[in-house]
Formats: sequence, structure tokens, C-alpha cells
Amino acid sequence: MKVLIRTDLSISSGMGHAVRCKALAHALVQHGAEVSFVTRDGSLIDFVAPFPCYLQSKERVPRADVLVYDTTEPFETG
Repeated sequence: MKVLIRTDLSISSGMGHAVRCKALAHALVQHGAEVSFVTRDGSLIDFVAPFPCYLQSKERVPRADVLVYDTTEPFETG
């Protein structure tokens, strides 16, 4: 199963979303999932390594079977 996690790590959104999502990613991998992240800016990239992390609207994001949307941004713009 391919899982895509959309979250951010920033001064405005804090670290809580990113910390929870990274823990979820590790648990999903233990159950055989392939996990990638998408974020609005580059601050999350180093934090979630070694998981692949893509910049929203700047890179082609891989397809996924499941989307985890954990951000303060509305779904329509996030």
C-alpha cells in the first residue's frame, strides 16, 4: 500500500503535526506500507528523512492508495 502524508513543519503550524505524522509513517512501514510526504515548504524535508518528501505545487507527487491530510490549511488550498 502506498501512503502519502500531507503535513507541514513551520513556526505557524508548529511541530505537532510533523511529529505525529512521522511516528505514523514509521508504524505504517512496519506493516509493509510505502510512505511519502508532501509539504508546502522545504522545512519538513530533513525532518522526515529518510522518507521521500515532495514540495507541493513544485514537484510531481507520486500516486498513493491512501492520503493522510494533517495540516491547518483548508483541503481546497492544501
